[in-house]
Amino acid sequence: MSDRKLKPKCRCDQAGVNEFALGNCEAVIQCCSLKKSIQKKSPSIPLQEGQIWELKESNLRIGIVGKRLVHYKHFKRLAKRANTSIATIPVLEKYLEENRAVLVTNE
Repeated sequence: MSDRKLKPKCRCDQAGVNEFALGNCEAVIQCCSLKKSIQKKSPSIPLQEGQIWELKESNLRIGIVGKRLVHYKHFKRLAKRANTSIATIPVLEKYLEENRAVLVTNE
């Protein structure tokens, strides 16, 4: 075996922020990937079928909610019809947050 020390892959460890011992399973490891998973914010209200969200000048009605995708209709105020659109759940949640959407009905 060579006497070279294994370099940690995490940037935090390279900066000397974290403490851990290689080969010790009981060591406390605080890795960048763990910090990122903790920082993810869960939505206050989960998306469900039939919800209507009110935006500044439009409404958004949730159609089908799948494992990763959401089917929704985005109605302008005077429009009677809207095309069904598809987006990933995090993208739609971010859009609703940025536009300060308010949940009107939760069917």
